[in-house]
Amino acid sequence: MKDSIKQRLAVIFAIMLCVSAAGAPIRCADHAFEAGAMGAAQIYPDDDFVFFRARAGGAHRTPYGLFAFSRATGEWTTIGTAENFSAPIAWNGRNIDPETLFYSRSGYEHIQLGSNSYSIGWDKNRAVVTVTGIEPARYTSDQIPDSGEGTREYLFKHVQGARLWFDMRVKANGALYSEGIGCFDTSEKTFTIYTAAQLHFDPGRTIVTRMTGTGDRVILGVSFCDADTCLNRGGFIAAPRKGDPVLYTADNARLPRGAVLDIVPDGDMFWIASAHGVTQWKPGMNTNAIYRFSDQARVFGAAPLRLWSGGAPAEGLEIPDNTAVTLLNATDAGFTAEAPYPVEAWTSADPAKPGLNISGDDLQLGGGNSVSFYSAPAADAQFLGNLQITATTATLKIQQKQDQWVKVDLSRSLWFPPQNIVLYMIPIDVK
Repeated sequence: MKDSIKQRLAVIFAIMLCVSAAGAPIRCADHAFEAGAMGAAQIYPDDDFVFFRARAGGAHRTPYGLFAFSRATGEWTTIGTAENFSAPIAWNGRNIDPETLFYSRSGYEHIQLGSNSYSIGWDKNRAVVTVTGIEPARYTSDQIPDSGEGTREYLFKHVQGARLWFDMRVKANGALYSEGIGCFDTSEKTFTIYTAAQLHFDPGRTIVTRMTGTGDRVILGVSFCDADTCLNRGGFIAAPRKGDPVLYTADNARLPRGAVLDIVPDGDMFWIASAHGVTQWKPGMNTNAIYRFSDQARVFGAAPLRLWSGGAPAEGLEIPDNTAVTLLNATDAGFTAEAPYPVEAWTSADPAKPGLNISGDDLQLGGGNSVSFYSAPAADAQFLGNLQITATTATLKIQQKQDQWVKVDLSRSLWFPPQNIVLYMIPIDVK
């Protein structure tokens, strides 16, 4: 079985992989990995490259790897797999430590400027900045509308010269949201407050994911939360120190859709990562490329192939290094994927076996049962592995029937740990 797989790979590898011999992505029949929405992303631009790392959403937050955009060629290169999401790596003549490169920008309760320390807080519906150091003082804002629930956890998120911008966060029922933003000018000793209504926040729960700025404007990345996710909707808001804020989304600008996860200035432009893509953008720009993960990926390293039935993956067959696969989903701390050829195995179709039913060309398996696979229709043939059906049901396509045995195609029932999958960034032609 292994030999036949390798022979097929020799023929189809160049067609299916969608990367050049140097490992760079090329335009072919690949599409965006639609199920691969990002739940976290970070960007770091330097003189020659723009570095990027991302995770999937969901409880497991599957790491996608580390990537670099070349300013010289305009192409993305995959630097490493999930193992390099946090671990240092040598690449292109430099040592890269992702944990140093992508520092936290979650916000701070205290900020040191010169000889003074500034703390942000809340008291009686007013923002409070307390100064300690050579000029100790306490400053309060005008009254801020009170939503009447939760506790306030204001954080500084951006320093713009003498101006300290803060997120007016509220924690209620275990969830965070923002009721606006504020600015304290350390020179003028004055506050500027933007309420949720002024910032075009969603009537439901809005989270300020990032805060940066350029000139006299502060730029907010935002997520508009629905009942079950905070990734599907969002954008960014340009708020001048004086004037009306403007909300940009995929509906009124050439931006990837979804919550904005990171936004970083880069000259007169911004790099923006949302749940569904990455782009470089500035106001009025409508020719910028949007990049997504391709659904065409590559298996990295010889590792046991795991079968997938909607629950915990089970080890079984083996798939060769460099095999091209089509990604189906990012789930359970890994990826489900389809091989570009049938992955065939035999299993018993004894009607007395619990939870098993044959309907036409489908083998239907009930949850809570285990299925054993063999290289031939015999119990003494090479054992290939078990598949524990942890989902309610699982369906496999039947290729051949012989006595009380069926040969099924497992090509869409594959699961890989993230360190064994190499992802690629590609341009897409959508808003």
